[in-house]
Amino acid sequence: MVTPESLIPERTTKWNYNNIPEHADDVGFLNALMDSVILEYNKDTGRIYVAGSSGGAVMAINLAC
Repeated sequence: MVTPESLIPERTTKWNYNNIPEHADDVGFLNALMDSVILEYNKDTGRIYVAGSSGGAVMAINLAC
């Protein structure tokens, strides 16, 4: 289980799920994190799940689309 937080410390409860250019690339960060976990731990890409509540849920939907 991996439980990341947003890239900017003062925004730890907010994800940049709208891909606002002047904010951190949280979507890119999470995609790179998943790629790293898949390679490092030889995980099955068909069994990756993303979940969250509130802003985390919006980010999970964003990643799924």
